[in-house]
Amino acid sequence: MEKWKEEFRQEQSQKSSCFTKIQLYFSNKVALFSMGVKDVLFSAEAFVCNLPLTVGAIAIAWVTMGVDWWKYTEETLSSCTPVHFRSPHCTFPEFPGCFECVDKEDIYYRTALYFHYFCDSFAALLLLGFAAKVVLAWEIVADELSNPTTSTPCGLVLITTCIIAAGQGPIGEIFVLAASLVHLVLYGWFFFMAFKYRMLPDPSWGPNTVGICYPAVKTWLYNGIAGHCLMAVSESFALRSFLMRRLKLSLTCFHTFVYSI
Repeated sequence: MEKWKEEFRQEQSQKSSCFTKIQLYFSNKVALFSMGVKDVLFSAEAFVCNLPLTVGAIAIAWVTMGVDWWKYTEETLSSCTPVHFRSPHCTFPEFPGCFECVDKEDIYYRTALYFHYFCDSFAALLLLGFAAKVVLAWEIVADELSNPTTSTPCGLVLITTCIIAAGQGPIGEIFVLAASLVHLVLYGWFFFMAFKYRMLPDPSWGPNTVGICYPAVKTWLYNGIAGHCLMAVSESFALRSFLMRRLKLSLTCFHTFVYSI
């Protein structure tokens, strides 16, 4: 007992020392900071996991707005002349048209260019959120891809990726070709689900089907044959969709005629 009492008194004396108090103070602060960081990470993870796929629609709206204003500025400035898309003078190979501008210090030119970069950056930030959701909540993304309705915005994400990456050097070429290939796979998967659920074409099919024309024209900038193949796929669906709508209209008219008799 005396030995235990002596050990207890030594422990109490150590706890009461100044060094021990400082150590306990900083350990408590570190614990509180780590808990705060964990709370922030958990909140960010919850936000990303609940991020809707419709961010693709917002991203494509911003990136196309930047491209439209940029091309409008190039068309209206007298210092900009049209060049071929495959020309080395084509700095920004984006549709419609490619231009070479001599006076790059013009205030309108620089304003439109910075606005274009801002729109691309904001759209890329939204795409990073989608990529984070794929990594952190793949089960949710897979569940959304298993339904034709909820998988529609995925095509918008791939289209936006191609628009942002086009003209950004070898890295942009890799992103464009990869996104185009993934879009082609999504095209086949969407058709499989459509036949599985026996759905008829409607405007919501656009991003995953006819929307492959956007990756097609961006792929054409780097590989003409592959781009034309994707364009043919897009046109084939457009023709098939037109024929199916005509058939549906004819069947409706026929049923109306039969019922009227």
